[in-house]
Amino acid sequence: MPFIDLDEAVQEASGRTIPDLFRAGEEVFRTLETQALKDALAGPKALIATGGGIVEREENRELLAQFPVVFLDIDIEEAIVRASRSGSRPLLQDDVAQKMRALSARRDPLYRQVASTSVKLGRASKTENAHALLRAIDELVK
Repeated sequence: MPFIDLDEAVQEASGRTIPDLFRAGEEVFRTLETQALKDALAGPKALIATGGGIVEREENRELLAQFPVVFLDIDIEEAIVRASRSGSRPLLQDDVAQKMRALSARRDPLYRQVASTSVKLGRASKTENAHALLRAIDELVK
């Protein structure tokens, strides 16, 4: 099955980086993200990796609800550790922990609205987490 990373699709379509798009305004990025999602869903069946904010637009939730969706339910403390290692996340500058908690509180219920299933990810190895995700995907596509 083909794999599509929506952030990469947005960058390719716009010719700009995600941080550059956010400097132009989050709405600029979100509009391109929605179009990338529409394009990906209209194409051949594929595994699509969305960015964390995809569910914040109702239009995107309506689109996603028509397809099998796996919610990667990561422990917030682990998410904070991971996000703290990356300086490339436009919405997580300065107080990463506070911003991650706020984003999680806002987005988690939205993901649960559209999710067909969820996979609890934590401090397991990347391999173990990948196996859990693959099992969930396998169950959905059977």
